[in-house]
Parts: sequence; structure tokens; C-alpha cells
Amino acid sequence: MGIRKESILFFAMVWMVGNFSKIAAQNFAYIDSVYVSNIKSVKFHIAGNPLAFPAIPLGNDFPMVLSFDDMATDTKDYAVSIIHCNQNWTPSEQINELEYLTGYNNAPIREVALAFNTFVNYNHYHISLPNSEVGWKISGNYLLKVIDRDDDDRVVITRRFVVYEPLMKIAPSVTRTAEVSKSTTHQELDFEVQHPGFTIRTPRTELSATVIMNNRWDNCIQGVTPVFVRSESEVFDYQDKIIFEAGKEFRFFDMRGLNILGENMQTVKRVPEGFEVVLRKERINTDVAYLIRKDLNGNFVIDCYDIDVEDCQIKGDYAYVIFTLTSDQELENKSVYITGALTDWQLKPEFKMQYNESKGQYEAEVLLKQGYYNYQFSVFDEKTKKRDDNLLQGNWFETENSFSIIVYYRGFGDRYDKPVAFGVFDSRKY
Repeated sequence: MGIRKESILFFAMVWMVGNFSKIAAQNFAYIDSVYVSNIKSVKFHIAGNPLAFPAIPLGNDFPMVLSFDDMATDTKDYAVSIIHCNQNWTPSEQINELEYLTGYNNAPIREVALAFNTFVNYNHYHISLPNSEVGWKISGNYLLKVIDRDDDDRVVITRRFVVYEPLMKIAPSVTRTAEVSKSTTHQELDFEVQHPGFTIRTPRTELSATVIMNNRWDNCIQGVTPVFVRSESEVFDYQDKIIFEAGKEFRFFDMRGLNILGENMQTVKRVPEGFEVVLRKERINTDVAYLIRKDLNGNFVIDCYDIDVEDCQIKGDYAYVIFTLTSDQELENKSVYITGALTDWQLKPEFKMQYNESKGQYEAEVLLKQGYYNYQFSVFDEKTKKRDDNLLQGNWFETENSFSIIVYYRGFGDRYDKPVAFGVFDSRKY
């Protein structure tokens, strides 16, 4: 089993640089994604919190941090550019770069270091934003692009982030849905947006919200408007609309050390290419009772035992990790994938599992950096072309999930969607 190339999405856009205009066919989408196979271990978060949702208040002192590894041995001339977007993640066409950017929109990534004393070679890249060369002036949805200036400005990474103005407050509650068939398997989110002193003339057209579960944009609920309007608050209380499959606590393994067996590691050994880690066999656990266990809600952190987090970025090694999922028979017309933040929640070819009939199990081998990982097994139905993240795990209302809510305001005459409230809420607390 080996690492396979990721699929690439193709889009076109018009791009402005300084006083020059040019049309360039760009291979990227307005999503969190990686477009080349040599880029690994991408993390984008608030400084000091690798699990944080990428949203910061306007004028916040804590920067956003982007880091990634390039498995190619030569140093690349990578740069970042930023696009202001509407709440539905299309470019904001009514404003230009001069209105939302400081500096220039092609800032080089200057911090690069070669891996030190590792069996697998890589270059580690790091940049904090905003910085002296690029930043933002206004609130909004933003798409960060990493481009390879050695390869005709090819886009290699895209990441979404949000800059908001804390003008309103959110009061949430997680409830069972009124739909009886979903009451034990789904979670419904209701919330109230409070805005004392902030006048909204037509709330149902000026105010809307996006709800995101476990930091994953691919199944978020967008464009939700208020149901009830009060003098200084709006109520978002729908029946069977802002609901999500509850899932189950994520599967996990601890690979922070390669000279010891971390949790859910079965074996680790040196091989000619570096390290090989075999994880403990997993099983289809839809019939297993719910167990409360703190997890990372599908996320991962790059970390090493006996090395501080910063040094681990260049001293952490990679290992070929072997996943197995026992199954008496191959699922008919279905493909099984490993998914989570480690795959950008996508069904990536290199994370597709192959069925080993002689052993009665699905298998996959993936190159991963030292760290602590959450993941799940997702199923793609080849006939219906539909994805199911919980067919092999099940859904339990009691599952702990993280919900992020972004409230957008666009008043009469405004030229862009302004995020005016943001909050992250734990389902078990609310």
C-alpha cells in the first residue's frame, strides 16, 4: 500500500496584483484543501491553540498561524495571498483589495527549516498572520491561499478563516429534535442573538447565521435567518432544521513517541524508509454502547514526547501508519475511507482502505507525522454517490460535539457580509 495523489478541483478566477491585471486559470476551491501530494501536516489556527477554530476578533493581538511540511527536498518560494469572501464563500465583488488588505497580497513565507535528525526528510514552513507584510482591515470571511511562486503561482493550500466584530452575543442550547425518529441519534441547536443598543431594521433580511460542527465546513448549515424577532434579540429556534447527526466519540491513537507504544499503537519498528506503526485493530462499533471519553472532535495535534512543541515541528519524524478495520465481509458497492481533520474531512485517495479477504479486514497505510490523532471511518456508496460518516460508528445523542456559530449582518447599503458575533459551544454543557 502506498501514498496516492490527491484529487485536484479546477476553478478559474480573475486576479489583481498591484496595478497589473491578469487572468490566470487557478486550480483551487474556496474550501480547506491541499492540492499537491508533497504537502503534509497542515495546521492553521490561533497562535497558542492548535485546536482552535480559525476565527479571531478584528484587531486581536493573537495572530493566526499557518504551518506545513513539504516532503520535497528543495526549498520552495511559497507565498500567501488573501481573498475577502461573502458569507457563502464566494469572492466579495463590491470591495477591492485596498479596502480590506494592508500590505501586499503576495507575502512570502520566510520561516523555513529543514527537518533535523529525522529518518524522513522534509522542509517545515511557518507564517504568522497578520504580519508587517500582509494583514486585514475589516471583518469578514477570508480565504488564505498558499502559492508556489516557483511553479507559476500554483495554489498548493487553501484555508478558510473568519475575522469578526464582537457586536452581538449568542446564547445557545442543544436539544433533542422533535422528529421522533432522530431524537436519539441527532442533536439540534437553537440559539438567541442578543444585540442591546444595536438597531436592526429588517432582521430576517439583514441577519443570518452559519452553524459548524466540530470545525468542519463541509457539512455546515448556512444562511439561517431568525424565526422570532424581539426588541433587542433574535431567536433562531427551528424544528428539525439546525440538526446534525450526533455521531460517536472519535477513534484515536497516540503517536507522540516512536520509541514507545502509545495508546492504540500495537507495534512500532524501524524499516528502511523510516518507521512503521501498526495500530490496534478497529471494529464496526454501531452496536457498542455509548462511552463518555474526551476527544479532539476529529482534530489532531503535532506533538512529540520529550521535545517541546516548537522543536517537534522540525524534529518530529514521520511514520507509515497501518490502519485496520475488521469486517466479516466486504461492504457491497461501498468504499471505506479514513477521514477527519487529517484529511480536511475529504475522501482522499491515499486514505482509501482496501479489503483483505484472507484476513477479513480493511487496511490502509498512510504517512503521518508524530502527534495525537482523532479519526473516523467514512463510507462512500458507489451507486448512490452518497457519503455516510456514521454507518460504521453509529449515532448517539449523548456524544460530545463542538458547535461554532457565526452571525452575519448586512444592512441596507452595505457592500459585504460583516460577521458580528462568534461563539464555540460544547454540546454537553448546553
